[in-house]
Amino acid sequence: MAAANKLSYDQVAVKLAGLNGWNLRDERTIEKTYECRDFKTAIDFVRRVADVAESLNHHPFIKVDDRRVTMQLSTHDAGGLTDLDFTSAVQYDGVLPVA
Repeated sequence: MAAANKLSYDQVAVKLAGLNGWNLRDERTIEKTYECRDFKTAIDFVRRVADVAESLNHHPFIKVDDRRVTMQLSTHDAGGLTDLDFTSAVQYDGVLPVA
């Protein structure tokens, strides 16, 4: 499979403005921290994100810290951010945890 096209800084800025709570961590990564009701809810949220990630064949870096879940997205093959990262972010927001 060919690598996706890396987005320019301007394209990233436009796409990022359309997301809720996602931030540019560095020039190649977007990040968001979700607050969950408790640890069990956080783990359930991660499980649902894993299902989405598998369906997209694009996997985030996930950190679980008690009831906080932090996700980072980047397309390593492209050396930065692609449309797939932003599609993934929207999909993950669609399985929001119960606060």
